[in-house]
Amino acid sequence: MKYLHAGIASELVNIAHQSRSDVYLHRGRITVDAKSILGVMSLIYFDGVSVETDDHEIAQKIRGLFE
Repeated sequence: MKYLHAGIASELVNIAHQSRSDVYLHRGRITVDAKSILGVMSLIYFDGVSVETDDHEIAQKIRGLFE
């Protein structure tokens, strides 16, 4: 299980802000705006998180953080 810490959350939000498209993170029934540091921090850990966006390059960058 990979826990989310402030450094990774900040990096993820910065990557999401590079996109003009909406970027959402989903885990179970929870959906958060990836451009919101509070939303991202509320996920606590990355296990089971999926990325939803029309910007495939940004989605790949964010998925890279999960590894």
